[in-house]
Amino acid sequence: KYRQSLCVVRNFMEAIDQIISKLDRYSFHDMPVENIAFKTEDGTELTLDLFDYNEITKDYYRLKLSFRDIQKLEFSNISLAKESDLAVFSFHYEYLNSFKCKFLLLTGFGQPNFTIELSCENIEIISEH
Repeated sequence: KYRQSLCVVRNFMEAIDQIISKLDRYSFHDMPVENIAFKTEDGTELTLDLFDYNEITKDYYRLKLSFRDIQKLEFSNISLAKESDLAVFSFHYEYLNSFKCKFLLLTGFGQPNFTIELSCENIEIISEH
């Protein structure tokens, strides 16, 4: 039984390390946002559909981040206009018993920014790249 528990813990930590390794591949700076979506049935989930620039191909590709099993989710004041051009300016994260994440999003030149802060158990990363 002790060995089974160790295997479960080891597998869990390997999964966390894989998520962090995938997130570390991206700069999360000046990354256009196509969509932000919430799901609240069967737990809270936040999904961001982003575009990341590939220096080699000189093109953008889709990146989808889904934050699952959210324990806490906070937005600062959001002010969007018809001309808003939403982009991720920065994304910081750490793992301390759960993922603690903070996004700073820009809404366009001369427009106000806002933040998204959350704590969650899991992050799914899907990339076209």
